Amino acid sequence: RVLHPHHQSDRSKRERFLFGAWIMGLLKHPHIAELYSVDERSASCVLKYYPNGTLYDAVINGTVSATSALKSILDIGSALMEAHRLGIVHRDVKPDNILLGENNQAVLIDFDLSFMVSDSDRRQSQFSTRYYSGIYSAPEMAAPEQPTTISADIYSLAMTAMFCISGAPLSMAAERGEVLQEMGLSPELRDLFMSAIAADPAERP
Repeated sequence: RVLHPHHQSDRSKRERFLFGAWIMGLLKHPHIAELYSVDERSASCVLKYYPNGTLYDAVINGTVSATSALKSILDIGSALMEAHRLGIVHRDVKPDNILLGENNQAVLIDFDLSFMVSDSDRRQSQFSTRYYSGIYSAPEMAAPEQPTTISADIYSLAMTAMFCISGAPLSMAAERGEVLQEMGLSPELRDLFMSAIAADPAERP
């Protein structure tokens, strides 16, 4: 990974990129991308190669089954549990930030927007709403005055799971309940999704 040339002179973007690399190096988990090295001068890092691309492309191109894609969600869930155990919130979980290795083993990448809970006030203040990742981001991510917690990752992972089930890009305009209804899920599973994507973080699992 290399920071885009357009951002090389932007101190905040360089710091965020290098912080994300440092976090990946800190986390040792089979479903978090393996970091080999970091070069601060060039704002670049070397990761293990994952040959099957992103989960987003695999789902859109039909190269993974829904069952395999949902297994990836469980795997990424375990990676997030480890991050959360260490007080780290990812804040940018989405299909494009999940890579598939051999046998479609899923790994989480791009911790550039993450922060450590103990450092939350300082670090969250650095990241404005322009880094909001659209449909996969929890509503509180668009409200700088509202603190972001691990509940934001739960929301994003649930939205990523919905994308895997639908097999197509999710619409920003669509009402979430209607989308789940169209997926033909059981009432129990639909209720679980609705709680995971609740607008109020306190209502999420």
